[in-house]
Amino acid sequence: MHSDATTACEELDVRGARVTADVAGRGDDVVLCLHGFPDTRRTFRALLPTLARAGHRAVAPTLRGYEPATARGAADVTDLVDDVFATLDALGVARAHLVGHDWGAIVAQLAAAREPARVRSLVSLAIPPLGALPAALARRPTRLLPLAYILGFQLRARSVRALLARDMGAVDALWRRWSPGYELPDAERRALHAALAAPGVMAAGVGYYRDLVALWRPRTRALHALSRRPVRVPALYLAGGRDGCVPASAFGPALAATRFTGAGELQTLAGAGHFLHLEQPEAVARAVLAHLARAGQGGGAPLP
Repeated sequence: MHSDATTACEELDVRGARVTADVAGRGDDVVLCLHGFPDTRRTFRALLPTLARAGHRAVAPTLRGYEPATARGAADVTDLVDDVFATLDALGVARAHLVGHDWGAIVAQLAAAREPARVRSLVSLAIPPLGALPAALARRPTRLLPLAYILGFQLRARSVRALLARDMGAVDALWRRWSPGYELPDAERRALHAALAAPGVMAAGVGYYRDLVALWRPRTRALHALSRRPVRVPALYLAGGRDGCVPASAFGPALAATRFTGAGELQTLAGAGHFLHLEQPEAVARAVLAHLARAGQGGGAPLP
């Protein structure tokens, strides 16, 4: 078993686009780590070496739209899901574990629902089961309040993305609201600002929010139908007890309403916010590694 914990930057050919990825470890036991918004692949900088030391090949690609090379032209959430499997093809593997945070968790859930035969297991950070989330939120309307920013993205998309691109203080405010008490290190914050300020990146990031609620589009309706499919792979949902974006109180009801033919587990990290993997990296790593070990013992195969 190879345990190289050095993280290297690589370029992958993903459906004709050159995508930058951070990679640690080697071999065919791949853990694909998908970042969210407003964030970059560097959000997994602590997790990748830990996964590699445990014998996995950990790969964190930049999602389509989050770097100038892929920000040109229109893309939607379906494109992000397509990219998951194209990335596995580029890595030369048929199946992988998926670990996603925020938007990356949404994409990972949809990918697992669409092609469970290619997904060994799922870890969803800060996002409960997507298909059951609307009903869970509706049962207690106050749970919707932290998600009001999504409505703002719909009504004022041009001004919002212009504000975020022009004033990175607005990005910092989102981070502070979503993870109370947590501050990115200065160097990481500067790198995040630079990445998000690159041409086309903010428009792409905000655009995915708009696509997720564009129910007049057949592709969007198909995604929502996909999210309601039974979960057929071993799944772990990690919630932050102080998450200011998606309240931890929504996870239990959403999980209870989700149909599992595989194993579904919820863990809540008290004191952590939305960026729980950065706030409590050791606790998240332990939970992820234990989940991967359990999935490996079961072969990680989709269950009937």
